[in-house]
Parts: sequence; C-alpha cells; structure tokens
Amino acid sequence: MQNNDNIKPQDDQPKTDNSVQQSNVAVQNNDALNNSAINQAAQVGNEVKDQVSNLGEQGAKQVANLGKAGADQVQNLGKEGMKQVGNLGKAGADQVQNLGKEGMKQVGGMMSAFTQPLSAEFKQQQPPVTKDEKVYATLAYVPLVAFLSIIVKPDSAYVRLHARQGILISILFFFTGIFAAIVSLFGFIGALLAFLIGLIPLACMIIGIYSMYLALTGIWWKIPVLSSIAEVIPVEWMAKTSKENITGQAGVAKVDYDNRSDVIKAEKAETTPTVPVAPATPEAPTDANQPDQSAVKK
Repeated sequence: MQNNDNIKPQDDQPKTDNSVQQSNVAVQNNDALNNSAINQAAQVGNEVKDQVSNLGEQGAKQVANLGKAGADQVQNLGKEGMKQVGNLGKAGADQVQNLGKEGMKQVGGMMSAFTQPLSAEFKQQQPPVTKDEKVYATLAYVPLVAFLSIIVKPDSAYVRLHARQGILISILFFFTGIFAAIVSLFGFIGALLAFLIGLIPLACMIIGIYSMYLALTGIWWKIPVLSSIAEVIPVEWMAKTSKENITGQAGVAKVDYDNRSDVIKAEKAETTPTVPVAPATPEAPTDANQPDQSAVKK
C-alpha cells in the first residue's frame, strides 16, 4: 500500500513559487524605498547642515561686526568721558583754588582785624574815653556783669559797644557749652560732635580775654562778625528796664523827681535875697483927668 501522506498535490507547488517571488519583489521594493528615503534624508540633512553652517558663519560675522562697532563706540565714549572728567576735574581744581584764595584772604582779613588794634597808629586814632568807661567796658566781658556796666553807664557809647559784645559772647559761651554737654551723651559720634562744639566756648573765652585787654586800653574794638550780630541787642532797653526794677517803677520815679524839682524851686525862691523896689512915681494927670478950669473960676 502506498502512503497517502507522501503524496503532494501537484497544483500547490506553482502557487508557492509565485508567493516567494512576490515577497522577494516586495522586499526589493522596500529596500529600494528605504535606500531612496535614506538618500533623500541624507541630502536634506546635508543641505540643512550647509544652511546652518552658512547662517552660523553669517551670524558670527554679524556678531563680530557688532562687537567691533560696540567696542569702537565704547572706546569713543570712554575717550569723551575721560575728556569730560578731565574738564570737570580742572574746573573743580580751579574752583577749589579760588575758594582757597578767598578763604586765605578772609582769614588774613580776620587776622589783621585782630592784630590791627595793637598797633600804635590805630590807638592814636581812637576817640578819648574816661577811666570809668574803660573799667566798666572791661567788666562788660565778665558774664552777668555786662548788665551792671550798662546800668551804671547807660549814656556811654564806649560802654554800650563793649557791653553788647560781652553779652553776645556770654550767650554763646553758656548755650554752646550746655549743648555740647547734651550731645556728648549720645555715644562716640556724640562725643566727637561735643568736642567740635566745645571749641566754640574755648574761642569765646580767648576772644573775651583779648577784648577785655583792648577795652581796658581804650580801644573801640569791634569783634569781626560778632559785632554786627551784637548790634541787635537792645542794651538801652535792658539798662532802662534793669534800672527801673532796681530803683522802682518809672511813674513813681517821675513823680518823685517832679516833687523834688518843685521843692528845689521853692528852696531857691526862699533863699534868694529880695532887692528893695523904689516906690512908683505918680503919673501926671492926663487931660481927661484934669478938672475943668472954667468951673473952678466960677
């Protein structure tokens, strides 16, 4: 008996060959398509790479040009800035030099104002003053004594001049000293400020001693800067008010003075010797007073 399993149908073999050929053709077509796609992708990639490379070179050139232009602008601005800084520095140096010259002139003027009263020529040009005026003008630079000076010598222009300056120096001395003591309580900065402010009372003390010497020698001494400020101090009003408070009210003092004047006038009238007066001679009768002669004859 023949085995039926080993017997193959004759019609199936050609079909198998056709499918193999078709699959081979499909594979070849796929390979061709893949190769074509790969080639196209490679070409596109190369083109993109070239474009990117070109753009990168152009961008690098533009950046380089911009950088160079910016560097030139920065350099030019730096040169202009240096010129302006140099001009400003020169102008500032000139201003500082001018201010220094003006400051030196002012300092020289103040020094000459302090030293000029000591010259013999300046002393000879001073108006004469009495010894009492010199004493009270000197005492005017002692704190609180200036009021006594203007009370005793209210009519002396010499005493009033020194009294104004003495009062101003006393005010500066006390108030700056108190302010420096308060500021010194605020730490290191306060102590530093207190030291600087404390130089003002020291200067007031030195100027006051120097002014006392000049007042005692009869110099009409005007302290630079301070004398113009001291002119606003109403020493006449202070003297009048202080004198009224010491001696009494102004109205009472005036009444007493008027009463005293009347008493003095009465005393003078009583003590004045009287001069005898000759009797008056009778006047001759006038025509109107004479009697009628015709009536007398009758």
